[in-house]
Amino acid sequence: METQRKALLEQQLEAQNQKIAEMSNVQQELLEKIMDLMKDKNVEVVEDFRKLHQWGSMDEYLEKFEGLKSLMLQKTPVLPDDYFIASFVAGLKPHLKPFVKALNPLSLDDAVQFARLQEEATEALKVNKNLVGAKSPLLPTPQSVTSGSNPNSRSFGAWSGQGITYSGSSASSVAKPASQSFRPTRVVTAAERADKIAKGLLFSIMCRAYASVITNSSGQLELEGKLVTVEYTSYSNDFTIVIEVTKNRIGSTEWVEQNIMNLGSRAVSYLNVDCAVQGPGLFASMTPQLDDIFVDITKKVKDPDAEGTTIYGQWTARNKGVFIQRLSGVDSDFAPFLQHAGVSSLDIYYGKDFPVYHTAFDSYDWMINYGDPSFQRHAAGLWGLIALRLADDPILPFNYVTYAEQLQEYAVILSSVLEGRASVLPINTSVRHLLAAAKEIQREVKKLRADGSLGEVEVMKERVLSDRLMLAERGLLDAEGLLGSRWFKHLVYGPSVDSESKLSFFPSVANAIYQSTQVDGGNNATIQHEIWRAARAIQRAADALKGDLIS
Repeated sequence: METQRKALLEQQLEAQNQKIAEMSNVQQELLEKIMDLMKDKNVEVVEDFRKLHQWGSMDEYLEKFEGLKSLMLQKTPVLPDDYFIASFVAGLKPHLKPFVKALNPLSLDDAVQFARLQEEATEALKVNKNLVGAKSPLLPTPQSVTSGSNPNSRSFGAWSGQGITYSGSSASSVAKPASQSFRPTRVVTAAERADKIAKGLLFSIMCRAYASVITNSSGQLELEGKLVTVEYTSYSNDFTIVIEVTKNRIGSTEWVEQNIMNLGSRAVSYLNVDCAVQGPGLFASMTPQLDDIFVDITKKVKDPDAEGTTIYGQWTARNKGVFIQRLSGVDSDFAPFLQHAGVSSLDIYYGKDFPVYHTAFDSYDWMINYGDPSFQRHAAGLWGLIALRLADDPILPFNYVTYAEQLQEYAVILSSVLEGRASVLPINTSVRHLLAAAKEIQREVKKLRADGSLGEVEVMKERVLSDRLMLAERGLLDAEGLLGSRWFKHLVYGPSVDSESKLSFFPSVANAIYQSTQVDGGNNATIQHEIWRAARAIQRAADALKGDLIS
């Protein structure tokens, strides 16, 4: 009996073990099927992500991209941001991809914003079919580049481009759609040397390559070695950008003289493109009100010579801080624009004192082997982004507090040089007035931004503020010109007749000091007279900022 019970228990145990084994096999098969499905799913996700392209709107593309991105991160959490940025850009529509790629977005958010801006501009262009000879838009201002640091920015307005070729000294007038209302235009000129063509690559092909980066990145312009000037006009905003890709064989001095009236009433800034790229290292010179916008943009653009850092990081590390020079020299085309016409100016370039300058060795081979082998410095985009900020910001991004503080430093140095021969009190008084006016206009700008309204009254206030900021530089001109150099009109920046002068500012004062050394006993009265002239010029700039008329 005991034996039978034992045998029955063994049979039951064996049957139970068999069922367990069968269940384990089923579970294993089920698990394998699940794993196979998951494997297939992962492969499918990777494949879908790789093949993702924008066919419809930006919102549709972004929704699909974010969904697949989440699945990719579940599969491989260590994927870097650069991988997703590159993937996003690669999937954009053909007319968006080169634009975003050229701007080197630092984050996925930047890439999305750049793409949206160009898409909006393209759609706006389709609406403006009544434009005469309309072409696709120039790169619009990338507002995400300046968001956070530039509260003056607002949503991007429609861009409309019109190519204009001219053979005279000035561009043809731009046709404007009759169906739109317009505010007065202003121009931002970005020019290159008129005589570059005869001087080799640093002077000709270099700037053509840079212009190509701006225009060809959105598929707009093929230079093909032709002499053309292209004028891009923002019909929905305040300003016109004039980018002189290659000018006629007319010197910049003559060009400024022939266009002096239009420059005086319309020119916002002049961006000089001389030897834009000679090698590594960024060098910058400008009038002080442009310092802030330049520094801000260098913080947003990747350095072309160093991975993982911005132009600002490399530039300040090399110079142990922000190092910006001024424009008192006459060694490039900014001289007539600033020192004769009173247009705020900027001159930036990569590399300095390279041996091929003005030699027969300046060639394409030198550029691709030494100057800029991959043309990454040409494509860094500083000139274009500065021009677009100046053109597209509702209120000009000028900071005259910086200008006033620079003039305060100049007054201290001048007082030291004079050693009591003349008083700088008039200059100090005018500089205090300029500083007060600069701070007041900053408060006005801040108040207008905070209001947030975009009605006709607010738009007119923006226009008035921008005009005051633009015209302040003109106040530093004097019709009589510099003592001993009457053609030069700017009393803060200009050339001195004394090549050994300790002053790189207040050139007419410097000339008076030099003249006083050429006669026995000197002529302190002339020095004081020139100090008063400089003080009156600074006061005119302050009055322009305040919008006052001198009574």
